[in-house]
Amino acid sequence: MSGIGLKTSVDIGALVKDRRKALSLTQAELAEQVGVKRLWIGELERGNDAASLGLILKTFMALNISLSADAEIAVDDEGPLIVGADLDALIEDFTHRGGHDD
Repeated sequence: MSGIGLKTSVDIGALVKDRRKALSLTQAELAEQVGVKRLWIGELERGNDAASLGLILKTFMALNISLSADAEIAVDDEGPLIVGADLDALIEDFTHRGGHDD
């Protein structure tokens, strides 16, 4: 399966909404699985910039959306300037902390 480029909160919201509908879930059902109010799911689907990364990750887990990241590495005389994140490790850590982004 090819990846989807997510560049904005609106892109994330559209992905969540499309996947939720593909799974025949209502906003209320998804909200219950994630542990949030239905209103929060609606705001996420509309691209609310203020959504917590932790809750977005919980939502992705509930919808069985996997993440991957690519990063171009810029190098100067002192070495790498940008290093790609290991999202699998971040999600695993998040899951082991009980789904809270402290």
